Amino acid sequence: MFVDYVRVYVDTSAAPPPPSPTPMPYDDFEYGGNMGNNWGSWWWASAGGGSTGTVTVTGPGYGGSPKAIHFYGNRAAAGGAILGGNLNAAVCDFGDMTAYDGIVFYIKGTLAATASLSLQYTQPTITDFDDYSEPVTVTAAWTPVTILFSQLSQGGWGAAKPFTQNDLTDLQFDLGGSGAYDFWVDNVTFISLSPSPTPTPTPSVTPTPTVTV
Repeated sequence: MFVDYVRVYVDTSAAPPPPSPTPMPYDDFEYGGNMGNNWGSWWWASAGGGSTGTVTVTGPGYGGSPKAIHFYGNRAAAGGAILGGNLNAAVCDFGDMTAYDGIVFYIKGTLAATASLSLQYTQPTITDFDDYSEPVTVTAAWTPVTILFSQLSQGGWGAAKPFTQNDLTDLQFDLGGSGAYDFWVDNVTFISLSPSPTPTPTPSVTPTPTVTV
């Protein structure tokens, strides 16, 4: 028996890295003290049903930057308080967010133990306020938060509707429960996840000694 060369396929590549985000900044709040954002639309706030709310653009922001948006007040149990940002801008084709996979932002602050915060998106087909949302944890230190569109869900108290990522009107930081709230938000950025290519095995030839039997 003669053995000459053996061809062996060896995958010498490392495991592929995780997807890398391609950012689209929505607002870093460094334009001044007004409520406009980087997309040419605007921020707004509302408080009703006995709730109070004050919004300002001031500093310091994340990492010592000059400015961030600050929303504080008290949410009544039968009321509501919302910090919102309008998506009806030409840069996103007037609410078409299909080019993105989610949002990243920094947040810090305090919430009463009986209060909660969620990020939600409004869309024209939902009129009973059961909007697609995801809870947000608030801590005393600046913390990055990533929320993908795929994480969002309705609360279940309203009519079930499909998520219309191609037709969104606002992003909203929505207070739930009751009690005092005081939080800051900075560096709001929409992201598109670009998957890395999967490496293919590279053939290599490994010589072996010749064996004669």
